[in-house]
Amino acid sequence: MRTLIYSIGIERIVIFLLILATLILFTLAPRYQVDSINLLYNSDFSEGFKNWTESSNCGKLTQNLGEALLENQNAPCTVFLRQHLPIPQSATQLMLSAEVKTHNVSQGKLSWQSARLSLVGIDNNAKKMWHHPHMIKLPPRNEGWKNVSQVFSIPPDSVELIVGLEIMETTGTVSARKLKLAPASENSWFPIVANSLLILWGVAFLWLGKNLRRLFSSKKIQGSFLIVSGFIAIGCMIPGKVRDLILDRAQETIGSLKMVLAESFIWSYVPLEFQTYLSISPDKVGHFVLFAILAFLFRIGRPQDPFVSQCFNLMLFAASTEVLQFFISDRQPGVIDWSIDVGGLFLGFLFAEIFRPRQKNR
Repeated sequence: MRTLIYSIGIERIVIFLLILATLILFTLAPRYQVDSINLLYNSDFSEGFKNWTESSNCGKLTQNLGEALLENQNAPCTVFLRQHLPIPQSATQLMLSAEVKTHNVSQGKLSWQSARLSLVGIDNNAKKMWHHPHMIKLPPRNEGWKNVSQVFSIPPDSVELIVGLEIMETTGTVSARKLKLAPASENSWFPIVANSLLILWGVAFLWLGKNLRRLFSSKKIQGSFLIVSGFIAIGCMIPGKVRDLILDRAQETIGSLKMVLAESFIWSYVPLEFQTYLSISPDKVGHFVLFAILAFLFRIGRPQDPFVSQCFNLMLFAASTEVLQFFISDRQPGVIDWSIDVGGLFLGFLFAEIFRPRQKNR
């Protein structure tokens, strides 16, 4: 049995168990206690859109059998339902939830240009407090009804709240029902377990980092590997609000670049494929490129290792970077991001196989 464990790799087993434990804790364990009271008025739309503020100048907003349907085909416009609420007494956290069904929802260039549920605080100056976590992005498409929920902390300086169901400057169709806003409190045991698990993650990565020094014979490859891994770790640990701000600035810069290029004669000679690539989110490009470099370095630095073993190790590392986002404010892991990481890994391995024979012939 001991021989079998070491042949599989004790490090892989540890990381796999940590991934599994983290997934179970954050997806299956009852983190919050939620009151049965619903703070929203007319949340089932049984009285039409009474108590709700409507905006559908550029789209369509209808109600039928307890459902609200929002449609927008004009990206610069916004279609929404919003309800103003007083700050509930003796509550610091609120869970916003609903059942939603979406169709052909596109993601805008900026992070907030999406279909979403939102809970925004308003301060004494009647300004919306967008700098606090405030939205649940809805999926681009789901055939059946899907439950979405998130717990938000009430901003300490807010005097009023706005709950919104919105298609913000993008296109698509959203149906929603069973909207609920209720006071929530975190179970006392949850942060203890979560922090303990985070400590175990830290110990595991320190252990792996110590072993990494003996992994590569080349100091240049070792240093490059550590730098790329560090960039990936930093990207994983950035809070969601900061990440969105960085990505929005990057998208605005890319948009300005495209405008400059479009006004020059050079743009007409740029292949359509490259023009399409400029529309891809920098976040996705970063995922793909960094993991491609990581795989390239790993394969070049350890050519004697079996390909399957290397591939599994790096896929496990990619899964770790996604799962760790459960611990970061306003971040959620994504299967799509992990699949992009894996795509980058395979490209990196491919380039390594192309360049390795040239190194041997020198």
